[in-house]
Amino acid sequence: MNFDPHLRSIFKIRSNYIVWNQINEIISNLKLNVQLIYVKAHSGDPWNEFIDIKCSEVHVNNENSIITLLTNNMDNIHYTSKWNNIKIKQASRKFISQTSKVRGFEEFFNLARNVKYRRTNVNWKLTFENLSGDELSNITTFKSSRHKAQKIKFLMEELPTIEQMKKSLPDIYNNWLCPVCSDVAEDFNHIWSCVCHVNLLQKIVRDSQQFILMAINSNIKSDFYHISLTDIKSIENFWDRSIDNNCLTFIDFIKGFIPITLSNYLKSLAFNDKVIHTIIGDLHNFTYNEVMNNIWKPRCELQVALEKGLSITKKKKLNSRSNVSTNSSFIFTNNTKFSSVDYIEKNLNSLRYNIYFSGDILGFMLHVNYMSFINFYYY
Repeated sequence: MNFDPHLRSIFKIRSNYIVWNQINEIISNLKLNVQLIYVKAHSGDPWNEFIDIKCSEVHVNNENSIITLLTNNMDNIHYTSKWNNIKIKQASRKFISQTSKVRGFEEFFNLARNVKYRRTNVNWKLTFENLSGDELSNITTFKSSRHKAQKIKFLMEELPTIEQMKKSLPDIYNNWLCPVCSDVAEDFNHIWSCVCHVNLLQKIVRDSQQFILMAINSNIKSDFYHISLTDIKSIENFWDRSIDNNCLTFIDFIKGFIPITLSNYLKSLAFNDKVIHTIIGDLHNFTYNEVMNNIWKPRCELQVALEKGLSITKKKKLNSRSNVSTNSSFIFTNNTKFSSVDYIEKNLNSLRYNIYFSGDILGFMLHVNYMSFINFYYY
């Protein structure tokens, strides 16, 4: 067993570097010759089964003794990293990166526009994995950046609708209505309720149902069991095309929010996490592309044609934007009612949960959402 005792190498160990360092000290001081042999889990090996049993006993029986590792007498490490007086067991660089991500998520979670998603059961882990897509984490391209930026605009309801454009260019778009139906003011919600889009959205829902049906059945290994379209349609509220402030609907899925009801349904079919991630990711990509190609892009093409007919150029927009005073009289209103229970404190509780229990940071938010739901409806 080769172990580099230098601090630079030790602090690069992804997790439990203190444990590995103390194991190395025991091996070195006792001059042990240790060989690590890989044993496949649940393969019938008696010693492996023995260790599994002992590990299970420790978790279910609080009377079993737990080894406490002292860190003040190590030969090569004289200082250990702490956060809020809690020992950090993972690589420092990874911990700092993780802390930054948790702070960013808490800021996003507490936005007033996300009050609905603090009251409903969102699978935050899958939501953000789906937002990142299948692009490699160490490679950034212009195409992937544009694609992710567009997805974020859906998620944040920041698509350049007429009402959105009025905020920066009020003198140009002041009296404009929806470019598709020309009857109603166009905000994000109107995209889905517009009379010219209703049939298109219904078709996208039907096509999405067929898509996930085929994806699920292709991943079911049994030749004797397959799910039906009726089973797919039974997922609670998921296929609802309305805009509901109290539950997650198909509109929220288009935006990018993954409901727990969908992931739980796939879990009930005995799929592992990798398959669930793939099915949901493929379904969202399919739905997103259908919405873009059949609803949003045609709408934008119509908008461009209307602007061109009125000689509204990019230069005119830039000049208009520069002339808008910082003391503009445009009033932003938010009619959403919420109380303090809808917020989470910015104290990095999910990070604490990760340190103590090695739990998933975004998985911790499922519990937060559940408690917010209970507080909102019963108190």
